[in-house]
Amino acid sequence: TQKPIVLMEYIVSTYSKRGDLVLDFTSGSGSTLLACEVLNRRWIGIELTDKYCEVIKKRIQKGIQLKLQFEYDNENT
Repeated sequence: TQKPIVLMEYIVSTYSKRGDLVLDFTSGSGSTLLACEVLNRRWIGIELTDKYCEVIKKRIQKGIQLKLQFEYDNENT
């Protein structure tokens, strides 16, 4: 099941520091990986199901675009 990003951000930020490497060996829909991306953690995700790998890829790409837009907007306001 897809977990809320806010929940995964809380867990990732509680148990790791900026720049740490987080391993998610059952990545599913990629919520943990997306939280890592938002929180500036390095990450490795493992998922065996091709269908979910595509979901993860799309979510991470969209998340990176939103993060870059947010950072750009903050720098230019």
